[in-house]
Amino acid sequence: MDQLQTFIEKQIKIYPKVNNLEILLGKQQSDNIFKTIYHDNNECEFAKLIKHFRNFKLSYSQGKMYKYLNYQLKTFNNKYTEIHKTTLLEKEIIHLSKYDMLVQNNNLEVLQEFPLKKEYNEEAEYDEVNIHLSKDSNEQLLIFQKKGDYHLLKLVLKIDVNLPYMLLDELMKDIKRVLKILEDNGLTFS
Repeated sequence: MDQLQTFIEKQIKIYPKVNNLEILLGKQQSDNIFKTIYHDNNECEFAKLIKHFRNFKLSYSQGKMYKYLNYQLKTFNNKYTEIHKTTLLEKEIIHLSKYDMLVQNNNLEVLQEFPLKKEYNEEAEYDEVNIHLSKDSNEQLLIFQKKGDYHLLKLVLKIDVNLPYMLLDELMKDIKRVLKILEDNGLTFS
């Protein structure tokens, strides 16, 4: 976890803005391949992991995702939509014993319009359960996502440039607590 905290601190220093970190849990297969699919087609085991977070604040959403190049349109079940243009700033892979973490700092630009195309690079229905890591913030999430036939597990962190190091230490404790719950309940990637 020290490696993750060092990466976050470095991003705050390099990019004087709100940093949008996405941490994908999976297993590095080779230099260019990072497997993020959790237990292919085993929805039961994936759902069992979620039940261990009953004491956390939870939220649920479903809808459709469309991707075209680095643009993403995400629709929600309440007729709300989000449109982002994502640019990767930096990434790092952190190796742990049972899984690896692909940590990405993305520049997210909120847009009003999405390019209309006959076909998109990716189009999939999704369901996701969001676990709020801290009681005080809605911007630090553990996301259990079913996207099409695949199950993904990721952390999404919005890190303010003015975040005091004391709060960063608290965030790291929350992340460690969540990852320990996952590991104690059978989180593995093959």
